[in-house]
Amino acid sequence: MEDTVIQWGSMTNVEVYNRYRAFYGSHFTTVKTKFQDEWLFIDEMGIVKPEDEVSVPLSTYTNAEPGSVWVVKNKKYKNFLYVKCKEGWVEIRGVYRQSKKPQASYKFINQYINKDQIFENQKSQGQYFFV
Repeated sequence: MEDTVIQWGSMTNVEVYNRYRAFYGSHFTTVKTKFQDEWLFIDEMGIVKPEDEVSVPLSTYTNAEPGSVWVVKNKKYKNFLYVKCKEGWVEIRGVYRQSKKPQASYKFINQYINKDQIFENQKSQGQYFFV
């Protein structure tokens, strides 16, 4: 398995973030994941600390599976993608597809994510997944 590919189901949020930090800005690339059968490269990422899960509020997504992608309705957090890891969450602030330039997460959200569907069904397993 290539080292730059994130394994959401077997990595904690700290492991995912450390892998991102190890590769970001290197001569290789950055970390990547599959989204709808296309590589998605993570341009900017942060870790969600356990104490912040309540304020974001990710604690409401009790059934979230590793790799599930969530957006938050709260204005302060609405421009980011939140991805569930084996343990914990990461916040993705910038991404790009293989053939595109880096873009802010909110542009990706507006283009690919149906926010209303997620907001209506917060108890589900998520509508979108990174593989």
